Amino acid sequence: MTNWRILTASMVVAALSVSPCRADDSRISVIETDPQTGLAVAVSIDDVALAHTSQLLPLDNDGKLIGPGDAAAQTQALLAQLPDVLKLADTDLQHVVKLNFYLADDAQADAVQTVLKKQLAPHAQPAVTFVSGTLAQPGVLVALDAVAAIPGDGPPQVSHRSLPGATQEHPATVSILPRGGVVYISGQAEKGDDLAARTRNTLVNLEKTLKFLGLKRAHVVQLKSFLNPMTDLAVVDGEIAAHFQGDPIPAHVPVEWMATDSIEIELIAYLPAVEGDAEQAPLTFSTPSWMTSSPVFSRVATVGTGRRVYISGLYGDSAEAQVPAIFKRLASILEKSQSDFDHLAKATYYVSDAAVSKALNEYRPQVYNPQRPPAASKAAVRGVGRTGRTITLDMIAVLPN
Repeated sequence: MTNWRILTASMVVAALSVSPCRADDSRISVIETDPQTGLAVAVSIDDVALAHTSQLLPLDNDGKLIGPGDAAAQTQALLAQLPDVLKLADTDLQHVVKLNFYLADDAQADAVQTVLKKQLAPHAQPAVTFVSGTLAQPGVLVALDAVAAIPGDGPPQVSHRSLPGATQEHPATVSILPRGGVVYISGQAEKGDDLAARTRNTLVNLEKTLKFLGLKRAHVVQLKSFLNPMTDLAVVDGEIAAHFQGDPIPAHVPVEWMATDSIEIELIAYLPAVEGDAEQAPLTFSTPSWMTSSPVFSRVATVGTGRRVYISGLYGDSAEAQVPAIFKRLASILEKSQSDFDHLAKATYYVSDAAVSKALNEYRPQVYNPQRPPAASKAAVRGVGRTGRTITLDMIAVLPN
């Protein structure tokens, strides 16, 4: 019987041994380090090209699950796989600024964090977020996607790259956001007779939003879909492939949420500079003409060419009063980052309890400028990556000029 724990651990050591120290890149700054994990609470980066991966699963080259029943072994396998994925975008583990982990259950979080502290933290300090729910394939306990800075200038246009053997009908393994502006479009959900129709109609409306912004589907870098049931992911992937009509498919990250037989999709897109325009503002918000605006989230957030901040998933210190505790912690991180609530660009709220969801709805108007709330998605999920907690926040901020 193969000892997956030993095998994957040796794979990680081999992958990391070629880069024995953190990235000596002045464009990346760790704002604060979590002493328990050795990873970042927040990471600040200059206007650089960024690699966004699809969701990665702990599978071998034949598509066979690595480390059945072993979250630590699966995490090690993912860390061993990640360098090859990042190499497609001309970057590496040392330049990872954000990792998003998807767990089958909150109970896997401790094993994952132990592996990260031992095998990743000595080499890289990304911000990290956890969420729990049904994953894309049976037996998978841990999955991830990553955001990494690309050394040098990076490509001038959006590009999509895949590992050998990938077919054109599948999302890119990694998609590259060039230097310059970026657009975050909040999650959209359209009606339809079934999941296929709802996915198709949502993609059409997202493209309508892109046209409102003067953009095309070729500018899309990553899609994140919140769907239920996860067992119908192939239906969603099929509709995404059909929507892009033979063109390269951007990176895709599926997340289970608890809304029955439904889907919501958000996206990240590149905003090219227009010749003759003045320097882009750090952060602006807009609402397409056919949509209504909200005082607690923006339909679209447009980021200029300034510095950005990726913030790890935040939790309250106890199960009580989680929401105010999280926003107090967020305020502190933003201040250390030299940013503020007016310059939050993107928020993803993961909630696993109706009461805390209501508390979040009631609290956001207290902290957000109604003219400048971040683009956002709120997903009701099975778990938020920490036993005894029912909400976590995943945020991106920018620095004012």
